Amino acid sequence: MTTLEQDIGCEVDSDEAAVRENVRNYCQRYSISPEFPISDVTKINESWPFGDSPGCYLFYDENMGLLYIGKASNKNVIAGRVYSYFRTQGLDQLEPRHAWLRPPRYIQTIKVHKAYEAPSLEEFLIRRLKPITNVIRGEDVATSSDEQMFGAE
Repeated sequence: MTTLEQDIGCEVDSDEAAVRENVRNYCQRYSISPEFPISDVTKINESWPFGDSPGCYLFYDENMGLLYIGKASNKNVIAGRVYSYFRTQGLDQLEPRHAWLRPPRYIQTIKVHKAYEAPSLEEFLIRRLKPITNVIRGEDVATSSDEQMFGAE
């Protein structure tokens, strides 16, 4: 059992393996070499790799269910985008800004080679993995809206 599996008290869901497989498929499909580096899943309150780079980030709930996929591109970096979802509550304590139905507890990051690759990778992963809180404008790709994602305010 990995440290993460011990932390959550169960084996890691197949969502993480699906992410890695889909990133590999994306890189092969578009002849991207080397493949994009993918971090291990870490607790949201811990530091995560690639925070100073453009790329994609994935939020998981306490049971390692995939909640949300986002991107950091152009002038943004992953850490800046991720921090926009949280308030700082003391040293190394992040509290979600919104009342998520299932709050994010874990994060995984993917570093892209060029910032313009992040939106395409994000859309590819959303279409393939269908996280519950993603919606692509004009298409019913996933199964949520802002109200489902954050709860009624």
